[in-house]
Amino acid sequence: AELIHGRMAMAAVAGILMAEKFHPVFPEISGTAHEQLAAVFEKVPAFRWFALMHIWINEGLRLYKFDIEKRGGALKSGEVPGDYGYDPLNLMPKKPDAALVRQNQEINNGRLAMVASLGMIADEQITGQPIADKLIPL
Repeated sequence: AELIHGRMAMAAVAGILMAEKFHPVFPEISGTAHEQLAAVFEKVPAFRWFALMHIWINEGLRLYKFDIEKRGGALKSGEVPGDYGYDPLNLMPKKPDAALVRQNQEINNGRLAMVASLGMIADEQITGQPIADKLIPL
């Protein structure tokens, strides 16, 4: 669970920074990532349901595919808890020793991203200013 949540947190950090600096679909919307999301939901109400359906379908498929109880209570040979085989950039080394180092790097970076995303969201809620403007002044 820590691996998948770390990956989500790393995506969240990148998504917050990206959304605040580059948003070509709705260029007239600005502010914090949370304010932008609220504005998009207000402007296009169907987007909320599309986003929720996307999450529900993906989580349902993940739970169905990796339901341990239905599979005899154990992982299949070669499976790693929390690893769903998503590596589009082929970053995971093939050698076991190098793969272990990369897994530890990913878990550590995921832990950092979980704390960082919480801090970024808290800072935006307290100050009302986009965090990207503070970190990447352009």
